[in-house]
Amino acid sequence: MYLLEVGHVATVGGDAFGSPECFRMSYATSDENIVEAMKRIKETLARLK
Repeated sequence: MYLLEVGHVATVGGDAFGSPECFRMSYATSDENIVEAMKRIKETLARLK
């Protein structure tokens, strides 16, 4: 929820896939969108420090 609310990036928790410590992302989009999402994730997680 943090990535969605703060970074505006949607992910799916890894619980449903047997990896509760991970999250899942779809890559069925353009390379540009993936690069932007990774940038947002990096910036958003850096705020947690």
